[in-house]
Amino acid sequence: MAASAHLARLGAVSRATGSHEIAEARAYCAEILNGLGFGVREHPFEFSAFGGRWAAPLAGLLIPTLATLLLFAGRSRVVWLGIGVVMALLVLVGRWSSGGGVVRAPVLRRRGVNLEATRGDSPRVWLIAHLDSKWQPVSMIMRVGGVLTLAVEILSDLQLFGGGGSTPTQTPIFYLAPLWPIACGIAAIVAGAMNVTVR
Repeated sequence: MAASAHLARLGAVSRATGSHEIAEARAYCAEILNGLGFGVREHPFEFSAFGGRWAAPLAGLLIPTLATLLLFAGRSRVVWLGIGVVMALLVLVGRWSSGGGVVRAPVLRRRGVNLEATRGDSPRVWLIAHLDSKWQPVSMIMRVGGVLTLAVEILSDLQLFGGGGSTPTQTPIFYLAPLWPIACGIAAIVAGAMNVTVR
């Protein structure tokens, strides 16, 4: 029953790192742990919220954009320049959203606090749990729709380059192919907006 009461108390609201709600949850946990005989300390830290908030939507926008540019590149220097820019942005997004990039990325800086509770001077076992809430703010139907849209785009590209000897411009789907990356991009932007709103 006590565990259920704790879960009900902590799960009543979402708790984004750095928010007032997580500060209240941390204070509640500290109070309970102190009452159980633990020594409690707080460890503040800084991080970038870029990866959690924007990495997936931006990747969903940049990857189909890159596919489209490659499709129409030919010998156009301007398009190849665009390809280079998009690839550089993808690398940057990847670096800022993985590993140490979450700590070092200079954008969307946030502050958080870890709670450490110990009993005795030399703990032999550490139990680790999240105080912040973890959930997927984008619905399953949107994610499935995005995957299906990307699959149709890939099939369109295969049709363009494997259409039984016909040139791309002779394939009717050639004129529809650019619509799929645009649809992916719009879905990515909407997903990003939902992340900002929910979180």
